[in-house]
Amino acid sequence: MTEFTPFSAILGGVLIGLAATLLMLVFGRVAGASGIAAGVVTAPLGDRAWRIVFLLGTLAGSTIVYWFTPIHFEFRSDYPTI
Repeated sequence: MTEFTPFSAILGGVLIGLAATLLMLVFGRVAGASGIAAGVVTAPLGDRAWRIVFLLGTLAGSTIVYWFTPIHFEFRSDYPTI
């Protein structure tokens, strides 16, 4: 992926910002994925549904983008490690 695509970058940033803002306004929660994932296990039962939906939406969204985007990243094992 070597092309400069400002429109898709701006659109992605706007969508992430909108989702984080809606989560804050509707639920009063910060969209921290690690805290949301941990809450699936540790939160009270009544507080788990939105966390599960958030994580499933993240997975579903990335899967849909993968299916419909012509650019895919290669998984390479020849990169040096630190």
